[in-house]
Amino acid sequence: MTELDKILLTSGLTIIGGCLVFVVQRFLLEPLNEQSRVLGRITFAMHYYGREYGFPISPEHADQASQQRYWAVADKLRELGSSLAETSQGIRLYWFWLILRMTPRRKRIDEAIGLLTRMSNCMFAFDSESRAEQTRQNSADADTVIKLLGLRRWGR
Repeated sequence: MTELDKILLTSGLTIIGGCLVFVVQRFLLEPLNEQSRVLGRITFAMHYYGREYGFPISPEHADQASQQRYWAVADKLRELGSSLAETSQGIRLYWFWLILRMTPRRKRIDEAIGLLTRMSNCMFAFDSESRAEQTRQNSADADTVIKLLGLRRWGR
C-alpha cells in the first residue's frame, strides 16, 4: 500500500466517521434531547403554575389581570401537551430508547398529554360547586402527569 493510498484511506474513513456521527446526533439524539427539554418545561410548569391550576377562578368575579394570567397558564399547559406530542413523534428507534429508560412509554405520554389538555380546559370555575371539584381534579392531574412521565416533584 502506497503512502497515497494510506492518506486516501485515512481521509475517507475520517469523512465517513464524521458523517455517521452527524447522522446519529441529528436524527437519533437531537429528538431525544428536545423531548427531554419539554419534560423539563413540564416540571417547571407543574411547580410554577400550581397556584393557578390549584385554584380555578370565576371569570365573572375576577379582575382583567387575573383572567389574562389564567388564560396564559391555560395556553401554556396546552402548548406543553402539544410540544410533548411533537417531540415524542420525532423520536426514532423509540423501542431502543425505551429499553434504556431514556423516554417514557407512548401510552404514558398520551395519557399525560390528555391530562395537560384537561388541566388547560379547567382553569376557570363557573360556579362554586365546580370549583372544589376542579381544584381536586387539577391537583390530581398534575400529580399524575409527574408520575406518568417519571418527573421529580420539586418543592415538596
